[in-house]
Amino acid sequence: MKNLLISVLVSGLFVAALPSVGAAAVKLKTMAEKEVIVINDEGEETVTRVAADQIVPGDVIIYTIFYENVGKQPAETVRIVDPIPEEMTYKTGSAESPDVAVLFSVDGGKTMGLMEELRVVEEDGVVRPALASDFTHVMWTLTKPLAPGDGGEVSFRAQLK
Repeated sequence: MKNLLISVLVSGLFVAALPSVGAAAVKLKTMAEKEVIVINDEGEETVTRVAADQIVPGDVIIYTIFYENVGKQPAETVRIVDPIPEEMTYKTGSAESPDVAVLFSVDGGKTMGLMEELRVVEEDGVVRPALASDFTHVMWTLTKPLAPGDGGEVSFRAQLK
């Protein structure tokens, strides 16, 4: 069984894939976009995505990671781990995708868990359920092997604090 762990720093500038086992190799591309409303000559509104080059507090950014198995063997277990930028707050429910299991971290990516199971220890020692603002990483695990030439995408939304 070939296991593959992919780590992505989603600032729109850097993507790193850790070495894979065997001949499976997954290529990644990341994109950071925001949605804008465009009004045409008839006054009709359409929502379109543009590069998130200039953002202001309150803007919601869509981070999308495209993946493709460029190797010659199926990748049996593919995990994509993505840090949530410190200045951003994860938007609850935005990381779900078909055929993936989604986990989160509140400790800098050291451990992962289901959103509803994560806990945070406050400075005074009080333990509380984790909030979306506590999340530091999101991890998607593909639920099916990724055949050579196959690919897809995962994404999440986060709001600039």
